[in-house]
Amino acid sequence: DDDDKADMRAAEIFEERMRYFDDVKKANHGVLPFEMELEQAKFQSAETVRRKKRARDIAKALEDDPVNLAVPPTIDLEQNVEEEELFDTDFVQPRAPKRFCMQDAELQSMMVAVEARRDNSRNKKKKKDRQKGAEAISNAVKSGKSLSKKQKMINNGAKQASSLLDSDIFAQQAQPDAPEQPFFSSRNRKKAMKELLAGVPLEDEKQAKDDIASLTKAAKKFSRNAVRPDAERGNLWSVKGMKTSLKGYQLIGSGWMRDRENGDEEPRGGILADQMGLGKTLMALANIHDGRPPKNSPGPKTTLVVASPALLTQWKSEIEKHSSAKLTIMRYGAGTRDNFNASLELLQGHDIVLTTYTEVMRSHPKYKPPSDCKDKEEEEAWWMETWEQKRGALHRVRFLRIVLDEAQAIKNYQSLTSVACRALQADHKWALSGTPILNSLTEMYSYFKFLGVPFIDNFENFDEEYCDPDNPEKIMVRLSQFMMRRTHSDKMMGAPILKLPQAHQATYWCEFNPVERRIYKIVEKRFIERMSAAMEGGASEKSYGNTLVLYLRLRQLTAHILMLQFVIQDLLEQEDIESIKRVLQQHTANSNTQSSSTIIAVREQLQKIADDKKKADEKKKKKKHTRSEANKEAEDQDQDIMTDEGEEGPKSTHHLGAGGEFGRYYNFGPFLSSLQKGESWERAKEKTKCSTCGNKPRQPMIQSCGHFICAEPCYSEACVESAEQGQENRACNSCGKIPSYVHAFEVEADPEDGPASGTRSNNNKKKKKKKGKGRKRPYHEVIPNDWLASLNDQVLPSAKTIAVKSQIMNWIKENPNVKIIVYTQFLAMVQILRRVCKNEGWKSVQYHGKMSFTARDNAIRSFAEQGDIRIMLASMHCGGLGLNLTMASKVIFIDPWWNSAREQQAFCRVFRIGQQAETFMTRFCVQKTIDSKIVKIQERKEEEIGCVMEEGGKPV
Repeated sequence: DDDDKADMRAAEIFEERMRYFDDVKKANHGVLPFEMELEQAKFQSAETVRRKKRARDIAKALEDDPVNLAVPPTIDLEQNVEEEELFDTDFVQPRAPKRFCMQDAELQSMMVAVEARRDNSRNKKKKKDRQKGAEAISNAVKSGKSLSKKQKMINNGAKQASSLLDSDIFAQQAQPDAPEQPFFSSRNRKKAMKELLAGVPLEDEKQAKDDIASLTKAAKKFSRNAVRPDAERGNLWSVKGMKTSLKGYQLIGSGWMRDRENGDEEPRGGILADQMGLGKTLMALANIHDGRPPKNSPGPKTTLVVASPALLTQWKSEIEKHSSAKLTIMRYGAGTRDNFNASLELLQGHDIVLTTYTEVMRSHPKYKPPSDCKDKEEEEAWWMETWEQKRGALHRVRFLRIVLDEAQAIKNYQSLTSVACRALQADHKWALSGTPILNSLTEMYSYFKFLGVPFIDNFENFDEEYCDPDNPEKIMVRLSQFMMRRTHSDKMMGAPILKLPQAHQATYWCEFNPVERRIYKIVEKRFIERMSAAMEGGASEKSYGNTLVLYLRLRQLTAHILMLQFVIQDLLEQEDIESIKRVLQQHTANSNTQSSSTIIAVREQLQKIADDKKKADEKKKKKKHTRSEANKEAEDQDQDIMTDEGEEGPKSTHHLGAGGEFGRYYNFGPFLSSLQKGESWERAKEKTKCSTCGNKPRQPMIQSCGHFICAEPCYSEACVESAEQGQENRACNSCGKIPSYVHAFEVEADPEDGPASGTRSNNNKKKKKKKGKGRKRPYHEVIPNDWLASLNDQVLPSAKTIAVKSQIMNWIKENPNVKIIVYTQFLAMVQILRRVCKNEGWKSVQYHGKMSFTARDNAIRSFAEQGDIRIMLASMHCGGLGLNLTMASKVIFIDPWWNSAREQQAFCRVFRIGQQAETFMTRFCVQKTIDSKIVKIQERKEEEIGCVMEEGGKPV
């Protein structure tokens, strides 16, 4: 067949080329010129790879059809291709670094923690200006006059690097009038390629020929006859073992992965950094299917997939959905790791093992040398013994390949997550992430070390060698060797690689009511006073001693006052309460009618924003205005709609109502009474002492009565005592009351499922140890029952909750079957929004880190399958990464994030392959608050990156 002919032809070309080198060598008295030596070595290496791949293809084909398959004479299945004497034994060729034997690999795995400790202990040199580094990347591309092979590699690396720093799916998405990918009807690969080329416009034909060559090359990287044209779908490619066919760019991506695994060049894996929503999981699955070794081949057969707990269920369903070949799958975790020997057998006996980053950390022993280690030798001896005795099954098995999903979890090279993942052993390692870099190119160090990129010694050398802003070519070229990055703006065959229904975005600026504004100003003022006093006194007062806490509290306050009961009670003085009381009296006089009018007004403004967006898209589609006019129009639309004086409103708004009872009344009276009964700051400070031991609480827990208690040992002992007495909680030693609840107070780490889970520094002694199921940051605090329950089933409205209600009402009116996701940074806000939905009669589900994994899976299933459940209330930290939520088409962000990439990553849970409807993202911000500063920071970052990455008015 064609493959046999191609194999014979390749063998003939190789032999012919070797004879040529022999002739040159004889003519030069047995010596080849240096350049020809390198060329010969290149041919020999390529032939070795080709023959090894051919042997694997034959072996796999024999499994499928052992009778009818004729083995070509050029392949000896019993022969070790690596030992075949293809080469001139007198010529010592430069080869790739030797693959580690198992013993060497285990030693390297053990040394990861040692190297990480050395990285941490070194004095880090002064960080270079990151923007300067980005500017140097741009300058390097601009200065390139020659399109030599090296320059093309630099340009390719620069393009990928710039797209990592500047990723805007709204600007990069395919426009509605963009052409579709060409189609084919033939089942023959060559004919299908010709049909594709024939369907390309003449002006795009030159680039299309390169795309055809890339497709052809990618198809050949798979096993024999593994890739065929999917004539039924017209422009997709079927891969053996897969139910789902691949798009052209996906075939190129999977072919690139196969090429890296089949080649000899290190690393034999890489980074698949395609923008969110392009189908990285599907490409990884195609690579897994084609990369399955023959049944009788020695060596590892298992692929380890590491992801957050929330994504493991999705991975399993994706494997089952897209795979036609039967794969054995297991989830490794509690229940499977208890029996150590059984765990090893289970891991090695499955095709795919799914596990979490937490399980990988659990498997890796903690590097904490005892104090009696006198020198480096004793420390390493201790670690060698500890490693051998305490490492878990995940670090004892050598896998065929490892796939890290949402691999940005390892970007902090000092984190336990990064160290544990880098210590895993595999023939091939892959990092999948749409946002591998969030802040600096130095974050690539962890990826380099995980992949095993040769000649990367330590962080200091990496920073100096590859992150020099005056010499960025090295990291550009190096990245282009083992990283693939495509965005929604990329084209193939003269058309966008992916065309989805249009995505729109808008920012709506809310306005505080007088009570909210007064409380915000008072809290901001009192916070600053406390911080100033603490700085003058040389000490920091509990919870109020740093600027980050101030920013956090102000962000919470813009969302809802109810989240700050403790803070408001502690901060406000009597004069502040009287001031709020006066404002409340003035506001209450006309709040009933005013609040209803506010809801209607907000609905009208949101409707106008949506209408204006549609008009702008129509204008853009018809191309009736220039690019500069379009940019100006987009800027105008992003301004607060309340400042657009004299413009026409929506054509008809009289039918817009105020909806249910929520937001019609603003009854702050009960909360004001609570403040008037509040305590002074000095008394509040007294309450921060442990109610049991009287000392400053260690890992403080706060009781419902407001008194603190140490988590260890005081609270643990209290739990034992109360259990012995048959009580739920022991009475507080300070006031004698039995607390109705006790919860952690402002300790600093994400729950197990958070993106930063396990990212604590190895050597950060100031951080507290993790206890129980996980420590909570302030945005995971629970609202005390007395404030939340003070209005019975009602809930106090806020500027943002009124805006959320208004937006949801508009979307439901437009489409009664619409599905909406509301993202927030704070779990307390999820509680408030749940009540809002209940009051309005909207069925909703929740998705956040305090829910069990089963509950989260059930929430997604209910949201997808039950038509009457329209709303999902999700935390950004848990629901904004990796999930496939294409059943929804509308997204609301209540809390702006410092980095807009994080918001876009969450939005891409909806805007991705499989989305059938137009999508819309609305952000709510409050004017003249911390929100304004955050948005300005976002805009400044985007503007700086945009300026740096421009070349002659066109993006690099």
